[in-house]
Amino acid sequence: MCFGRIGLITPFLNQALQRGSEVVLLTEHGILGSRPTRRTGSDPAVRRAQDRVADDSAQARMFASAFVGGRIDNVRVL
Repeated sequence: MCFGRIGLITPFLNQALQRGSEVVLLTEHGILGSRPTRRTGSDPAVRRAQDRVADDSAQARMFASAFVGGRIDNVRVL
């Protein structure tokens, strides 16, 4: 657990995550800032579904609109 404004170099983070160590970055007030995680294997079926959506303009617009709307909502909350 790291509190406040600290600096971690990429090789340290890579080693920690490869060894299964959890790294948690907190603000100086103890609020969760981020929690880097190891990359897990990806599911080919999920990638194919994402490609199909990307090829369908209507579905791609629907998802893009939902992502932008979610981002706007999150900014309002902050």
